Amino acid sequence: MKKLLLMVLIIFTVFNCSQKENQIQMAKEHIEKIGKNPTTRDINEMYDNGKIYYGSNPEMALLYFERIVKDKPEASNYLAEYYYNKKDYANYEK
Repeated sequence: MKKLLLMVLIIFTVFNCSQKENQIQMAKEHIEKIGKNPTTRDINEMYDNGKIYYGSNPEMALLYFERIVKDKPEASNYLAEYYYNKKDYANYEK
């Protein structure tokens, strides 16, 4: 019984990690597709996506917020909170 439970936990962990990596890759592709000159709609969409993913996958949200921080200063609040929670004070002060 313990071995079965251990196997299920291992499979679940591997699947979950793989799923997060796929989500991050999809976010990178989405950001690259938008390009260097995003429209206001693109900026708002990335901001909303970042807010949605911030609770469940903050690394993915970080990609969106870093991309739009110059165009939408509100994103800097989320970045500051993320870096503060990670105790990365050098990036927090940016």
